[in-house]
Amino acid sequence: MSALTEALEFVGDWVQQYMPNHPAAMNRGLSRDAIEAKAKELPFYLPEEIYELYQ
Repeated sequence: MSALTEALEFVGDWVQQYMPNHPAAMNRGLSRDAIEAKAKELPFYLPEEIYELYQ
């Protein structure tokens, strides 16, 4: 697990605990397949960090 993923999980856990009605606490990330489907027509490849961010 990368440092980015760990930091995002930490923030998500904090929001869930202290602000459970905040929209960020209710939204789930996209699957890798969903991200690839949305990005399939881009003229470049997405870096792994983008996948981590949107998952």
